[in-house]
Amino acid sequence: MSDDPDDFTARIILGSLDRQAKDLLDAGDRAGALEILRRERDEAARLLGPDAPELLSSVHDMAAVMLLEGDPQGAAEILAPAIEKLAAILGDGHENHPDYLKFRGCHGRILSALGEHGRAVEILLDVAVRRLGVLDEGDLSALGGLLDLAAAQRAAGDLAGAGKTYVRARQACWKHVGALHELSFQAVAGEAECFLALGDIAIAEKRYRHVCRQKLELFGDGSEEAALCKVSLARILSWNGKKEEASALLEQALGILEKGRGPGSPETSGALAGLAAALSGLGRHGEAVALMREKLADREGKLGADHEATLAAAHSLGLTLDAAGESEQARAIFERTLERSREILGPNHELALIAAKSFGTALMDAGELDRAEELFGMSLEGLGAFFGPDHPDVRQAGDSLDEIRRRRMPRGHPAGRGSGIGGTAAMPPPGAPPPPEDREAAKPRATAEKFRARSAAAVEARKAVLGEDNPETVWAALELSWALMELGDPLGAGDVCAWAVPAAEKAFGRDSEITLTFLMTQGMALGQAPDPARACPPYEKALAGYERLEGAGTENWLAAAGCLAAVHMSTGEFQEAADLLSEAVAAGEKVNGTVHPLVVNLSANLGEALLRLGRHVEGAARLRRAREIMERDLGPGAQLTTRVGGLLDEARAGLPELRLSSGAEGAGGSSGENGDGGHEKSWWPASYGRPAGEFRNLTVEGVIRWSPLSMKFNYMLDKLKLS
Repeated sequence: MSDDPDDFTARIILGSLDRQAKDLLDAGDRAGALEILRRERDEAARLLGPDAPELLSSVHDMAAVMLLEGDPQGAAEILAPAIEKLAAILGDGHENHPDYLKFRGCHGRILSALGEHGRAVEILLDVAVRRLGVLDEGDLSALGGLLDLAAAQRAAGDLAGAGKTYVRARQACWKHVGALHELSFQAVAGEAECFLALGDIAIAEKRYRHVCRQKLELFGDGSEEAALCKVSLARILSWNGKKEEASALLEQALGILEKGRGPGSPETSGALAGLAAALSGLGRHGEAVALMREKLADREGKLGADHEATLAAAHSLGLTLDAAGESEQARAIFERTLERSREILGPNHELALIAAKSFGTALMDAGELDRAEELFGMSLEGLGAFFGPDHPDVRQAGDSLDEIRRRRMPRGHPAGRGSGIGGTAAMPPPGAPPPPEDREAAKPRATAEKFRARSAAAVEARKAVLGEDNPETVWAALELSWALMELGDPLGAGDVCAWAVPAAEKAFGRDSEITLTFLMTQGMALGQAPDPARACPPYEKALAGYERLEGAGTENWLAAAGCLAAVHMSTGEFQEAADLLSEAVAAGEKVNGTVHPLVVNLSANLGEALLRLGRHVEGAARLRRAREIMERDLGPGAQLTTRVGGLLDEARAGLPELRLSSGAEGAGGSSGENGDGGHEKSWWPASYGRPAGEFRNLTVEGVIRWSPLSMKFNYMLDKLKLS
């Protein structure tokens, strides 16, 4: 630093201006801060000369604020010559100088905002690598460089790459500056947005819940920081169907943001729109419409009819009116909002694109397909560039375009609206509800399909961002495998388990609960394949794992033993099944007692195995005891009780002395028509009237009904119903 008194005085003046600008930025007054920075630049040029580092620093700060203010072109025009001057001042080795890297990082962000994504990612990647090479990973500049790179990758549409960079940034931030640092919050939120754009709403919700908890702890429940995080979380909760929780969070956040940031801030507008949508989703249409009319009038009075926040409120009013059935009013509002937002904000502004989608929906409902198609096409392209192809708004625009194409199919076309003269059987219009008798039957499969689609998207997103053997990926794979089983796709579930079992072993350990659950799921999937013997290895691994983890005789161990025995039975290996079931029943009685439901069911299965081996007296005795307990605990008409009664009928058919002494035994089941020795040829001969697959399903269902594994399946089925 120079000892010249004039230089010293100049730096005092410039330092004072710099502090003023920072204070204004902290207060949210970007325009005021930009004006102070211009003064600082001019003073630096007057006092220190046109090539002074202080002048270049002011130019950098001006460019950064202009970028925040939505003027990336102006920012680029002043920053580019400043970068050249700085390189000349620094001389050789300037490429790795922290100041030069700071300027280039700002340049990369500006290029991303200008849509030059390829150059932006190239520059920011180079900056990030150089910073990590020159600086410690925990340096704030290095961490900020990673976040800048992730943001540019996301803007360029490389969601998987952006997600990986955000994950690395999050891990580095937590390690070096702690989970409560603002950079950590930015990394977690960025990661959440990437997963959301990739279609994985569940993990996006999880990440935002984490940020909300941390910000509540750090800033308090009444802070603007916590309120903003609640708005982001509520947006994801609404998309995930959790509208009650979303509306409660938004009501809290809206009051804080209106008071702290004013009605015209984008954050306040987002909270208001979210609250109106959540209320409408809950069927509280009157409240939603009244809220939006009040807020729209307030914004028109304070901000003017053409302010961005006023236009956003008008669009939200249109959505609430449409949800309330006031489609004509909603359509007029959508049309006006689209026109004004295009004129004032530009055709590619997010609000203009959203309004185009809403107006397109109104036109499509009115049968004006040509105009609607044009609007949906614009929305799909523009919103896709903003958010990525899997964002809910982008998917809605794409689905609407598909719907228009279906409506244009010729009458009588299988994908069209119905048949004309000479056509095939009449088809209902697209989107029409199924016949009443089919609706209830369609619901479980529809919810399972929805859950399968979500789980599949989550698996692909987490594979791409976190890796195949990441615990989050493994959990998503488990949910997907169960959804596929529920949909009757055991081969699909088996394919998932084939890569997920090794991944679970790596992520959680060989004998972890989730790894063993995967093995059980894999066994169930393979057990329904044409060659059920392929189910034996995963069941054997699960049985050995549960014995190491919990010990023989525990419920999970019994479930694995019973499923493995069922496979032996289905392949005609009756002796192997009987040996395993004898061991399982003895261990189960020792640990759980003789009347434990799982032990009783395995004892009945053992009785059946003994029948197949010709040991009718032993088998009938076990079946009789099992049926007594089942009749008492489940009722005489229960499926398992009935099945045991049918097996007792088979025993009586084989041994007349049992028939004479049994009285009313077997009344709950139908007598088998097997004939002597029929069971010797195969496990379930055609003369028995049931396919092998049905027996396997019944057996496995009975084995797991009372086990901890069944609780996991029931949990997943509850998730399907709630989705």
